[in-house]
Amino acid sequence: MKHPSNVINDAFVNIHLHELLATAKAQLGSLAQRVSKAAKPVILNMQAGRMKSVLTALTDEQLEQIGVQRKDIDRHAHKLINYEYDGL
Repeated sequence: MKHPSNVINDAFVNIHLHELLATAKAQLGSLAQRVSKAAKPVILNMQAGRMKSVLTALTDEQLEQIGVQRKDIDRHAHKLINYEYDGL
């Protein structure tokens, strides 16, 4: 049987460990949100760059079929990447 002071110490350690884990979890969640927020514009610019590359490779006739002029490729690429569909 454990000595009463050991039981109290074990309980204190368990409570303290629980508090440390909760704090660590909150900090990791906060860090993940900050990283995600910082990465979003970088990812969107990469996607827009890819879209511009694809649109630039099209012929003038193909661009005309989709209603885009060559001079508007940059604006159109960003519009396509940033467009948020409202649903059906």
